[in-house]
Amino acid sequence: MFIDFMLSIFIIILLSGTLLPLVTTLNKNIEKEHSKIKLYQILYQTLQSSNHEFKYDVSRYKYINFNNQICLEDEKKNEKVCIKK
Repeated sequence: MFIDFMLSIFIIILLSGTLLPLVTTLNKNIEKEHSKIKLYQILYQTLQSSNHEFKYDVSRYKYINFNNQICLEDEKKNEKVCIKK
């Protein structure tokens, strides 16, 4: 009985040590993808507005209009998304 209990505790400790880095990495990747989706949403909302007014904080985001693509850059997180015209 005592050995089963100790073995259970050992397995829990072992699993938490191996799963924690995996969960942390997955969480970082999900947060990164979420921020990119947010950038795309802001960019499309700006493009879809009838008067093309900015739908974001202009001090944080930078709108870039190239010949063949339009980009939005988050200057705090140093991320950029682009769409083709």
